Amino acid sequence: MTPVAPWCVVPIKRREAAKQRLASLLGPMERADLAEAMVRDVLTALSAVRGLSGVMLVTGDDGFAALGQDHGFRVLADPTDDGTTAAVARAAATLLGERAASMLVLHADLPLATPLAIESLLATAADGPPLTLVPDRRRQGTNAMVARPVDLVPFCFGAGSYHLHQRAAEARGIGWRGLDVPELAHDIDRPDDLAAILDHDGATGHYLARSGIGARFRATVDGPEAVQ
Repeated sequence: MTPVAPWCVVPIKRREAAKQRLASLLGPMERADLAEAMVRDVLTALSAVRGLSGVMLVTGDDGFAALGQDHGFRVLADPTDDGTTAAVARAAATLLGERAASMLVLHADLPLATPLAIESLLATAADGPPLTLVPDRRRQGTNAMVARPVDLVPFCFGAGSYHLHQRAAEARGIGWRGLDVPELAHDIDRPDDLAAILDHDGATGHYLARSGIGARFRATVDGPEAVQ
């Protein structure tokens, strides 16, 4: 029997709450616009992914909800906007009630995500243990997760979540696998995370170029001598 394809859940914060840790480099509107560009990149990649039952955005932001609907994706309202863990739990409860067999959680700040990388993750997870975790490049956060069933472990996104999800699985005797996926490892949380995407050919790279953020970041990194 062919396994039922997972649903993909994408939690998205409101624009005004996005990327607070970039405040040393970016103003509020810049952070909001950067968040939107990254969401556009992730949704564009998901639009071309085969092997999903559907894509569900969880957001309390009307603009992001409309963007998801433009892509033909389902939107689950998040009126409380209590953070990623609560948003994913809300989606999992909804999918569980609909008898969904498995779930891919994918963050919205992964501008290097590609359809091939996501499909490769799904294929590897389908042949592996019930829980697959994709860490960020610092191996601290969980940038993507595939769980069979959707409520396999308690969700604990945030600082150190990669290790917290591992411990939650081990405490319950659940098999898990850590999978490094370079295209999904590079989330944008700190100013130095921008370096890898400055020249990326996508909505995020284009925004950084036309907004002047890319040039400003390079000047900050290279120092005064480089911009004389």
